[in-house]
Amino acid sequence: MDEPRRQRDDVGSSDTPRRSLGVVAVRVVAGVVSVAAGGLWLIVVIKVLQSRFATDIVFDPHGYIRFFGTVLAIPTGLVCAFVLPFAFPRRARARAFAIVIPAFIAASVLLIVALVTA
Repeated sequence: MDEPRRQRDDVGSSDTPRRSLGVVAVRVVAGVVSVAAGGLWLIVVIKVLQSRFATDIVFDPHGYIRFFGTVLAIPTGLVCAFVLPFAFPRRARARAFAIVIPAFIAASVLLIVALVTA
């Protein structure tokens, strides 16, 4: 009588340890938030660079796209940079932080340079 119960328990088992639902939920939410923030950041950065390198003065005559785009890009990039590593497994988070944070700092410095030198 006890044997069929053991077989049913073994059906869903695998060699990998089971992850708790909370850990998976945190990783999924972190991935969604970082993709949303990263997408907004990318759109804003593209607009700022288009404004910076536009040859037509009518595109952005007063520089509002550059100014407000830079102001918007830095916080959204910061959200993406700090949330993205939590979408990775725990053992890879330190490496993700080590890659994402310097990339964010470099991109932010380049945005500020594009704003100031225009």
